[in-house]
Amino acid sequence: MNISTSGNAFQQAVSGSLQDGRVNRAELSQLQTAVNQTDASEADKKNFMALAESVSQATSKGLFRSEDISPGEMRDITQKAEALKDSPLGHAFMGELQKNTDTKNPIVKLLLAIFESLAKAAEGGRARQVNAQTSSTDFNAFRSAVSDANSMSFPEGSGTQYDSSFSSSYAADPVSGVSGVAPQVDMFGDNVFVPQFSEGTAKERQANCGPASAAMMISALGVNPPPDMSEIRASVGARTGNGGGPFAISTSQLIRAVEKSTGKSGVTSNLPVSANTAGKEIAQRLEAGKNVIILTGGMGGSSGHYMMVKGVEFDSSGNIKSLTVDDPGSSNGENRVISGAKLQQIMSNRSAAGKVNQLLTF
Repeated sequence: MNISTSGNAFQQAVSGSLQDGRVNRAELSQLQTAVNQTDASEADKKNFMALAESVSQATSKGLFRSEDISPGEMRDITQKAEALKDSPLGHAFMGELQKNTDTKNPIVKLLLAIFESLAKAAEGGRARQVNAQTSSTDFNAFRSAVSDANSMSFPEGSGTQYDSSFSSSYAADPVSGVSGVAPQVDMFGDNVFVPQFSEGTAKERQANCGPASAAMMISALGVNPPPDMSEIRASVGARTGNGGGPFAISTSQLIRAVEKSTGKSGVTSNLPVSANTAGKEIAQRLEAGKNVIILTGGMGGSSGHYMMVKGVEFDSSGNIKSLTVDDPGSSNGENRVISGAKLQQIMSNRSAAGKVNQLLTF
């Protein structure tokens, strides 16, 4: 089979697609042409391009540049890799990935983690099923690869900027999120995930990260389903409708909303601007069995955004490696992994705006 011959079109196309943090449409077209020139079976060609298309779609939306990878995206990519892994074309592709490990490219790291995990599952004699019931723990190796990749510095212009997902009109809002996401409320892990754009007026949705985080906290504390965001706003006298003025809710309003629904009180504390120190404080709360929400800068540069924190990971030197959050600012924000560097950036953004990063503990 003329797939992995030195210097052939397949090798060149794969290598060319691994130079930055995305697979763009031109690279996808080059891969298609190269794959068609191999004598792989039509089924294998179809499976390879299905995987390439999924990676292209994910990276074009900001994967690796935004630290945003959802369980749905992970399942889709893993299913496509599983269909390809035992084929000659899949083996040739793995060979090309392994040649590029020194680049520390995020796509290489992710795909190698997936293929290696699939291979280990096969060696262990257990079938690996990737579906809607797949536990989030099954993706830890993949998420770690993404977290590692997020520390990369790409050349200017490579990849995609998460900031482009934001409407410029949102920048003036004290607390805002990502615009244009599809409504989605589903169960995953230990609480309902609530994206802030799933309900409300336009003014409410752009500042609904507080009510959404309150709803997720209410769910985590055992009240399911949690109140609608409109009910949460009404319960604490927050602004509603489409009028003027700020629509973000304060930390005291968020705590009061949770208390009204669950009877459980919460406290607010200030966080230092250091992501390492803040990460250790968050970890202490989580290890003590507490549930926490952070108020820090928005992913797109806004001065405030609420997120529910699910976990903290540190490297061997004790520095924060990543934060796992339920980010209501994205429909794909469930169990989102934020690198330590990104956390430092958004904390600094809020501090630069003259505001304090805060931790809400329940």
